[in-house]
Amino acid sequence: MFHRLQFSDEYSEPDAFTCPFCYQPHPWVLQASKQVQQYLSSQTAWHDELSRGKMFGVLIVRNAEGETGFLAAFSGLLQQSFHHDWFVPPVFDYLQPDGYFVQRTKVLTALKQQIEELQHSKTYAEAKLAVQSAINQSRQDIADYKSLMERHKAERDALRASGPDQDTLYKITRQSQFEKAELKRIKQKDEAAIDWARQAEIAIENRIAALQKERKQCSEALQTWLFEQYTVLNSKQQRRSLQRIFAECRNAAAPAGAGDCAAPKLLQYAYLHHYTPLAMGEFWWGQSPLGELREHGHFYPACQSKCAPILDFMLQGLNVEPNPLETAVDKELAILYEDSWLMAVNKPSGMLSVPGKIQPVSAETLLQQRYGSQLKAVHRLDLDTSGLLVLAKDADTYKTLQRMFAQRQVHKTYTAWVEGKPQQSEGEILLPLRPNPDDRPRQMVDFVHGKEAWTHYRVLRETGDGRCLLELQPHTGRTHQLRLHCAHPQGLDSPIVGDRLYGHHAKRLMLHCTSLSFTHPHTGEQTVIQCPPPF
Repeated sequence: MFHRLQFSDEYSEPDAFTCPFCYQPHPWVLQASKQVQQYLSSQTAWHDELSRGKMFGVLIVRNAEGETGFLAAFSGLLQQSFHHDWFVPPVFDYLQPDGYFVQRTKVLTALKQQIEELQHSKTYAEAKLAVQSAINQSRQDIADYKSLMERHKAERDALRASGPDQDTLYKITRQSQFEKAELKRIKQKDEAAIDWARQAEIAIENRIAALQKERKQCSEALQTWLFEQYTVLNSKQQRRSLQRIFAECRNAAAPAGAGDCAAPKLLQYAYLHHYTPLAMGEFWWGQSPLGELREHGHFYPACQSKCAPILDFMLQGLNVEPNPLETAVDKELAILYEDSWLMAVNKPSGMLSVPGKIQPVSAETLLQQRYGSQLKAVHRLDLDTSGLLVLAKDADTYKTLQRMFAQRQVHKTYTAWVEGKPQQSEGEILLPLRPNPDDRPRQMVDFVHGKEAWTHYRVLRETGDGRCLLELQPHTGRTHQLRLHCAHPQGLDSPIVGDRLYGHHAKRLMLHCTSLSFTHPHTGEQTVIQCPPPF
């Protein structure tokens, strides 16, 4: 599993281990990845599966003899197996033929089959048909008798109008009372018939529900058992199960697939063999998944949903590069507009708009410290996006401005440098978006479940190196809307420069909010606030 690294002496050993959540691949990582990619290209038996796309990773290590080399891994399964030459084994192989997981999976499969057989059985279909037939018969019985009652009522009304004697009045009153009671008896009889017919249906449904409950309990127990078997190491040789890691970190069970990504596999193998980790990177190989944006051969950060808690533990004891996503930028927040009700500042790239789960320092908290806790941001800019951020000074202004943003009454303009040139100099992008449930905060295009996202773009300037300066106007305010609309092949197919999630790493994301215009919620005047881009 230890591969010699073919590297040049012009590059020195990394000063600190790679931060897996935001990084520029070290030259040694690039060289190791090139060797892995050459190996992948030679494996013709994997061609079809690899063409559909898979994440691979490399870990630069130093062994006990002081030799520098690398380990390689793939995420998930390859050819329905965890084990292949050249790649490190899994943290835990739950696919052992006679293992507990496989045996319990057979039980779950059998339960699922029983449920489906009952749901599609002839007995169940006949029971449901008998219930519906009883209901239809009841409706017909009641309708027929009500029709009879209406005819009799008309006859009684005619008799009353003719001035009948007391004996006749008594008889027609008794008839009316009898028919009302008879209708009630018909309904009771029919309800009893329906209830009787439902007994067979209910018996089958109770059996299905019991099997579904049993299957759910078995599945949850198996999942708990599974993640107790996944025990990972850190550089201090401390062990911890994934079940415990996610319980302590997120107070939740580990998600399906946790521990099977490339990064945990690589670190686990290195620790088990007492290798010293030096640098790491993960790259995508093959086509982009449906709706997502993955570029062939491009490096990506570790996912947040499955890998972040695991890697936070496994990296303990290593000298790791600081995570820029958790480091507040110490820059002055220039005030661009202020009156009695609101304030607009120039938020720098790398600073949160509002406090996050991990990093409490933000533009909002810094301004609250200087100008009072009543200040609240009425909208947000991404961490990496710079530009205009509006804050309200009182609750009424906050609610009004938030509603104006939500109702698209605030006109927003952004400036961005992109890699490439749109086919048209101006146009609209309509790609519905939703969060990627397995890799937040990444978003994905989804024409079925995504929410409307609409952007207008205009080319402002072109350069000789294939880049363009764009004016972007989002008519909706979805998370990462501009970034994904620019990068996606069905959008502009031109990622914003420095977009570490959907494009390529650079010193910063070249996206800046340059203008906001709206009707002032208190004065009624048209208010335009501008902030020229720093690039």
